[in-house]
Amino acid sequence: MGGAVSSGENNDALVDNLIRADYMKCPEIERVFRAVDRAFYYTDEDKQTAYKDLAWKNKNLHLSAPCIYSQVMESLELKEGMSFLNLGSGTGYLSTMVGLIIGSRGVNHGLEIHQEVIDYAHEKLQAFIKGNPAIDEYDFCIPQFEQGNCLSLAATDRRYDRIYCGAACPEVYNNYIKQLVDIGGILVMPVNDELLQIRRTDENSWSVNRVLPVSFSSLILPQQEFVEDTVLPPINPHSLQNLCRIRIRSVLRQKVSAEHPDLWLRSRKQPKETKRPVMRRCVVPLFANTDSDSDSQIDVEPPEAAEMSSNDSSEHNSIPPNNEEISMDRRAGVRSAESLSDSEDAGAKTKREKFDSGVSDVLESGSERSSSSCNQSPAGESSARPSSVSERNSSISNGAMAVSTERENVTTMSEETERQVRTQGTRPGIRLITHSLRAEERERAALLIFESHMDAEETSGSDGDEGAVSDTNESPDCSLVTPPEDYSYYMKRSLMEIPLPFKLKSFLNYDRAF
Repeated sequence: MGGAVSSGENNDALVDNLIRADYMKCPEIERVFRAVDRAFYYTDEDKQTAYKDLAWKNKNLHLSAPCIYSQVMESLELKEGMSFLNLGSGTGYLSTMVGLIIGSRGVNHGLEIHQEVIDYAHEKLQAFIKGNPAIDEYDFCIPQFEQGNCLSLAATDRRYDRIYCGAACPEVYNNYIKQLVDIGGILVMPVNDELLQIRRTDENSWSVNRVLPVSFSSLILPQQEFVEDTVLPPINPHSLQNLCRIRIRSVLRQKVSAEHPDLWLRSRKQPKETKRPVMRRCVVPLFANTDSDSDSQIDVEPPEAAEMSSNDSSEHNSIPPNNEEISMDRRAGVRSAESLSDSEDAGAKTKREKFDSGVSDVLESGSERSSSSCNQSPAGESSARPSSVSERNSSISNGAMAVSTERENVTTMSEETERQVRTQGTRPGIRLITHSLRAEERERAALLIFESHMDAEETSGSDGDEGAVSDTNESPDCSLVTPPEDYSYYMKRSLMEIPLPFKLKSFLNYDRAF
């Protein structure tokens, strides 16, 4: 069950997704969900799936989907000082979040049928107390776990303010579970593939509210009927030492909260911003149907090729096909022209902005340049045929000179581009690949290639990685490391200022290192 919200990169991102999906509304529920990392209760081999909205099961270890836990916490309507019973407590994830809300004056009990799961829950509970700063932020009610089957409880008159059942309860046992709820209390459990909020209004009256459709495995039935051997965890009053610790820490917590009201917001792990994928290269084939060749390419050429096309159009009818110099130029296999500009004038900036946004007016500008070059050709060379042999020869020499000039420009431009790639990296550009199918035809555009440069952040990041490798050999300066400013930091600092023996300070800090 789950998958209602998208997965997150960390626990805060998962909570953000639950809030956006309207599964979590109460700010207090949000804070405890952020304080207790869901991945902390996963095994090491399964931590990569901890922030997905999916249920998790590893042998007898089990966690429901985050969307279900958020709805359960909302439906329980927890308050400080309440008593809570978790039927099927499992890893202790839910019991830990409940303990942060009900506080040390509350009761936090759990029943679990598998002893190895209880051992796992105790291990995670001790690690949570030792290392999680939420212990300093909240007045924590430590959960108590007991092994046994909740369907075979010994006779008891104990009742709880809030009860959660983590497995589907058979209908014949519904009233059996309801009797454990105090008047005015709430029971949240799945019945017939629905998560229900059952509120006890008086001794024999109940109000039922459907929360959401779910799919839970059923509770394990007792092996022998009418065997009542499971005993609920005892309710022990706090010792005088524990009461003193609770009171002193409460005063210090109020002081830290007054001085730093937004401290819990600053300790959040902000999710990484997802970067849009950058298109490195886009190759666009250009086709246009003609009478001579159905697969010939459209006439989009760079400025140099546009000038040549105007000369070629006038020479087709005047130059004999056996002219070796011109035919060799026309039989060139592949010619590439790159439209790169080093100038940063207004036109170039506009084109670059269009290119970065994925839009280019190359097709329009190519046709405009072609038409303008035809109109501006000197002495009418491209608009009228030469009428004499001398004029014919001059046009041939002009065409040959233009071809050689174009080749020199392309060679120079490619060399400059290679130098820029070696020194500055790749730059945004548009490359036009052309070819001719027949010797007597002029070259046509075949491919239009858009090339993007690497972002400044990426290039600097790659340089930074190289620097990081070289810096690993140097020993770090530990004097420059500052501890994170969370509740634990300020609570420990406040405890150290109290004029008490260090042993008592360590007791007040739950025997954790300062």
